[in-house]
Amino acid sequence: MTSRTAAVDRLTRDLTLDLARLVCVHFVIVGATAIGAPRALVADAAVGAESPSAEWWWSRPVMFVAVLGVLLALSLLIARWEALGTLSTTPSRGVVAVAWLCAFLPPFAVMRWFLDLPTAVVGALLLTVAVVLLRHGARRTQPVSVRSEA
Repeated sequence: MTSRTAAVDRLTRDLTLDLARLVCVHFVIVGATAIGAPRALVADAAVGAESPSAEWWWSRPVMFVAVLGVLLALSLLIARWEALGTLSTTPSRGVVAVAWLCAFLPPFAVMRWFLDLPTAVVGALLLTVAVVLLRHGARRTQPVSVRSEA
């Protein structure tokens, strides 16, 4: 594996972990709300106009541990899909540029015009195109073991 491929692999894993972290935060907030936790504990500090209470600040370590637990469980469930093997070829600069544009436009559109159904659908399609472009021609050369052989 070349250093460039290793760097891309690390970046991909970091972005996947960050996306999973955001999903876990939402799972914890929805779960805490569903079991009847006070809104003041689960709401984001930026939602209210007033500064967060001491109760809210004391709930942050609990929320952190809860998110960490959900993230661990989610990671164990999706770990086998993370092991995609190595890429056989590096995409050309033109393909990377088009994929970058496809990946950049959805969040830019959300920042500019806010999120609505058409923006979400077009964004999902563009992100899919970006992934397909970057994975085009990639072969699974050998499976990568997720578990250690110890």
